[in-house]
Amino acid sequence: MILINRKALASSFYNFNFLSIIMMLMLSGHYLFAAESDTLKNKFNYYNELGLIEGMPFDYPSDIPLPMNSKCIGHMTTSEGVVVTFESNDIWNNILYDFALRIESNGYKKKEKENINDYGGFVAWVKDEKEVNIMIAKQFESEKVEIAVTYN
Repeated sequence: MILINRKALASSFYNFNFLSIIMMLMLSGHYLFAAESDTLKNKFNYYNELGLIEGMPFDYPSDIPLPMNSKCIGHMTTSEGVVVTFESNDIWNNILYDFALRIESNGYKKKEKENINDYGGFVAWVKDEKEVNIMIAKQFESEKVEIAVTYN
């Protein structure tokens, strides 16, 4: 059994690259379904090397904004919901600020669990029974910003 201090894990989030985000989800109890399974593959979905289905989910909720100036990398289903990943060349805190304004204008309320530092962070919102999380981090090697939006 692996025990992980989630707060410590989140506070060091800015050190992670995209593959590390996926590993962080797996290690923090967000168990990934086997994307390489033949039963999950079909003629409508293409899985990349990380097990992500390319493109946006067909049922992406209209009340959850897309991160501004970003390109969707793919999505996957986890035990916590659907994770949609994006990449951007914009400034990470501008993306987060815009996302926060738009999601709150759609009736979501910010939860108290928030962790933001100089290189990215994690913020959560809730509306009724629906929870939305955004993890965002600047990558030093590529100067790109990686974003993961999770919803249930």
